[in-house]
Amino acid sequence: MKLILVVDDDENLRRMVSRLLESLGYAALTAPDTATALEALGSRPVDAVLLDVVLGAENGWEALRRMRDAGRVPVVMMSGATMDEDAQRDAAAMEAQGVLQKPFTSGDLADCLSGLFAGPPEERP
Repeated sequence: MKLILVVDDDENLRRMVSRLLESLGYAALTAPDTATALEALGSRPVDAVLLDVVLGAENGWEALRRMRDAGRVPVVMMSGATMDEDAQRDAAAMEAQGVLQKPFTSGDLADCLSGLFAGPPEERP
């Protein structure tokens, strides 16, 4: 079972996304901030990260940079703000594997993750 780390400062959203992930057959781990996320990434193998662009006072883009410095786990950025073409280009330039616009449905999440884990086994994260 693939383990997905959900990083968001909103406890209700973390709980909702965790339930959605579990209903889709994934295991979920949550973190409210960058420090907790980095600690989780260092303590166990994670298959992917769902990372909020705005983490309270923290910047999700900086969190993404720090995660990239720590390893190569696939990261999908989540945002409640409109992710225009510039923001999507920024995400791609920082090697995020995708962008998920909040609010999203279970179908949106399933599509995002199935796309993330699609491909031959040797190409999967």
